[in-house]
Amino acid sequence: MGEYIGMLAERDGGPRSEPTTDVVRLQIRELAQQFTPVELYCYLKSQIGFANGVLMIEPIFGPASSDDLCHWQFVLKSPSSFAEFQSSQHGLMLFLYSAPILSESDWLAIESSLRRELETAREKTKRVKAGLEDWVVFVNPYKRLNDVVATLEERATGIRLVEPELPSLSLASGGWSADQREAFLENSNTYHQALIDAQLVGVAIRTTVPIWIESFVNLLLFALAKPRIKNDKRLFESQIRQQIDVRVKMLSDTCEGFHRSVSDDDEEFKEMQRLFQRRNTNLHGSIDVDALTTDRVFFDGNRPVYNEWLPDYSRRMPKVISFIEPMAARDDILVGSEFIIYLANLVDKSIRNQIWAIADTPLLGYRKDNKRLGILFSGPIIFPVFTLSKVE
Repeated sequence: MGEYIGMLAERDGGPRSEPTTDVVRLQIRELAQQFTPVELYCYLKSQIGFANGVLMIEPIFGPASSDDLCHWQFVLKSPSSFAEFQSSQHGLMLFLYSAPILSESDWLAIESSLRRELETAREKTKRVKAGLEDWVVFVNPYKRLNDVVATLEERATGIRLVEPELPSLSLASGGWSADQREAFLENSNTYHQALIDAQLVGVAIRTTVPIWIESFVNLLLFALAKPRIKNDKRLFESQIRQQIDVRVKMLSDTCEGFHRSVSDDDEEFKEMQRLFQRRNTNLHGSIDVDALTTDRVFFDGNRPVYNEWLPDYSRRMPKVISFIEPMAARDDILVGSEFIIYLANLVDKSIRNQIWAIADTPLLGYRKDNKRLGILFSGPIIFPVFTLSKVE
């Protein structure tokens, strides 16, 4: 254990890159390129028994948390040097307090020695690792879609569709002035770009909201499925493949914690079904003339005869966003929000808060061995920024 530490204190002589000094200096080495945190942690724990650094003292710094800046810290001492292994937001580091000023070759020798010790202690390290909880971290689809929907709603609110007005025209004026023509063309271009943005946002909302709703239903299934379903992969997948209305109505049968089932008579359920019917039409690009009609015109040969006079740009341009108008599409978001809240309120209150916490977590944890779902990181992402002053 102390082979590489001893190398820091005692030398057999020979030339050095810098002269030795009796002043103890702090020297830092980044180890992430040579070692993984888990192999170093398991090795150190197999040798020492527990993380013994000062930052690990719970009466001072409180219980360990996955949101701590310092994940773990081990301290080792030799007669003339002091070493601290630390995994933190800053990196996987070796902090060394010693009199000799180390050259690059010294550091490489220390890393080589440490690697040999890890190989020697491989079996002990494996036993320590086997005692750790093995979690996988995965993306929460509902949270991601929830953020997307919120962004789309914000963009929809910000779109301004102001149709340009035709300048007044009289025989006395002799036509539009250059300024009138310039202003009309500029307003027309602005209106056209706003229509393009409205198409993008409207289509995105109309197609995303049903997926958002479905992701919440699937989250409930994943989090609350009864053991006989959760532990049977084929049975669980069969539930996921059910039509959305069937899947929703079966939640109280397939999941723990529901105090009543979904009813066909519930208005939130009816609105959800209507929304999915609209989604299916949009998703497949289905052509339903009655549903997609925007105008009516008669023809005498090639001569159009309209029911109502409008300039062509007013008759045609706004129609490109028919049935996907951003403000109308926002109604889908309201339907989705109300349905998600409706489903959550069918769950027992003791579980509901946990569901909301899980739903609001971007990255979730999962243990494959016992099918356990968890929130591993609850705090904000911290970006540590610090500067070490050079000691002369």
